[in-house]
Amino acid sequence: MNAGWPQAAVDFGPEMQLAYETRQRFNRPVFIIKHAVGGTRLTPTSGNTWNPDVRGSYYDALISEINSGLAAIRAAGYISVVRGFLWGQGETDAQFAATQASYEAPLTKLFNGVRTTVGDPALPIVDMLIRTETYTTGVPAINNAKAAVSTSLGTRLIKTEAMEDKGDDLHLSGRAQLAFGRHTFERALDLSYNMPAGLPPRFFELDFTRQDAYTTSALHTVSSVQDRSGNARHFTQATAADRPLFFDGAYNSFGALRGTLNKSLVGALNPVAAGGAVTLYMVITNVVTDAGNPRIYFSGGNTSSFMFIYRNGSKLLSFGNSTTSVFTASQALSIGDTHIIVVGYGGAAGSYMLINGVQVASSSTAIAFNTGVAMQIFNSPNASNGANTRNAAADVGMLGGFASQLTLANAQILTGFLAHRTRLQSLLPADHPYALNPPV
Repeated sequence: MNAGWPQAAVDFGPEMQLAYETRQRFNRPVFIIKHAVGGTRLTPTSGNTWNPDVRGSYYDALISEINSGLAAIRAAGYISVVRGFLWGQGETDAQFAATQASYEAPLTKLFNGVRTTVGDPALPIVDMLIRTETYTTGVPAINNAKAAVSTSLGTRLIKTEAMEDKGDDLHLSGRAQLAFGRHTFERALDLSYNMPAGLPPRFFELDFTRQDAYTTSALHTVSSVQDRSGNARHFTQATAADRPLFFDGAYNSFGALRGTLNKSLVGALNPVAAGGAVTLYMVITNVVTDAGNPRIYFSGGNTSSFMFIYRNGSKLLSFGNSTTSVFTASQALSIGDTHIIVVGYGGAAGSYMLINGVQVASSSTAIAFNTGVAMQIFNSPNASNGANTRNAAADVGMLGGFASQLTLANAQILTGFLAHRTRLQSLLPADHPYALNPPV
């Protein structure tokens, strides 16, 4: 793909890396509709301009390109859902003092027009701030207008100041275009999840409908799922062949699951030194079923095993000790809902868990675990363990989640995450295969 301008026919833009990052993250077909004309302006009210008030010019061509692109995607057998819009323009407007102050209004109209065209009033939009080296006197006014639109419409901005240029203080080099594409993907994903800027680096979500491999025999195996950055998070279960479940919650039954959890969820935080603590924030999405029954099973077995189930932030089940339960579709789990599932072993001589600073008793049903909760896993010294350390992953099994120190921003992330799923579901046609269970 090139910039669409004849003089740049052999060049490419940020869409190359953007498409790659998106495909790696979601493992689904990705389509880029690109319409670009170099050396153009937004502010003029006549002639060739991106101004939405001027009929028959660049803006109308852009909308036509979007509509024809979506039609071609549908003609190929896909049901299209537009996930974002990237805008990079303004250098030419910065050259004209008379139009620098009038940039904000047409930019607002353009973004609103695109959102109306694709039928999503909250469509994630990423905008490029232009470089001050280009036209020093006019750039601040253009970038200030972009910042004002970002505040009013909730767009995200990308700084290009430090990116490498082609020696002309204007056009980005190939390396810079790749970096620009990566930053665009990150900003668009943040907007899709309604996340605050500066996302904690240990955030990830796991979607068990997006699996690299899945067997439909009685013993179900999730071989790999992907985190927010597209990295594989591996899970293996060790259960009897007649139990279609993700894992057995009993302390001595974590088996092969233990080693994979060490590498994927706990990472550098495992093992936890005696007296140490780890704070985790968890969510699991898109639980799927077999013959109407969710593939979740829990077996107590030890005196201090426990399990908590929450759906969309509301507590559903809490039990411990030697209880055994298989959840049916009419009980805890529902397709399309978000579930928080915590399983652990809270023995007095081993590790223990706090929910918002309150220690969880194995049979407790009184502690609420809602959106914004802090779950802390503590490691108590254990003389029988030799090195006085315990394996956090062996003591508390985790199906998925946000992993970071809990802050207000983290609570906002989960709230936005749930809101995004609801918004995405509302955009899907009733006959869409993901209509009842939208991927995120």
